[in-house]
Amino acid sequence: MAACDCGKETKLPDRRLRSIKPALAKFGFPDDIVNRAETIYHSMNVGTHRAKKLTQLYFFCLHNAYKELGIPHDPKKIAEKLGISNSEKQKAISAFSEIQTGYRPVQVKSTPLDVI
Repeated sequence: MAACDCGKETKLPDRRLRSIKPALAKFGFPDDIVNRAETIYHSMNVGTHRAKKLTQLYFFCLHNAYKELGIPHDPKKIAEKLGISNSEKQKAISAFSEIQTGYRPVQVKSTPLDVI
């Protein structure tokens, strides 16, 4: 008869060991953006997500990576690359707010000329 390991605690993998880099690299984003997005991801207090929520998490991290690095970008183009709609883009910004994640996005002032 096999011994029961019912009393043993199962340990989940450490969150810091998980990476979003491989997934983001598949979409063709520059390495510096992917690396900063990874840093943002690790600074956030978020659990595991699936499918649509995960894609929204990617958008949130990438969008803020561009902002932190001071690189002008169009959030719509990031959303298009990831295959998410405009409404999902807005949901991502709300779902991963500072209150939800503990991550405080950098506030960057931009002008219309930055987007052109």
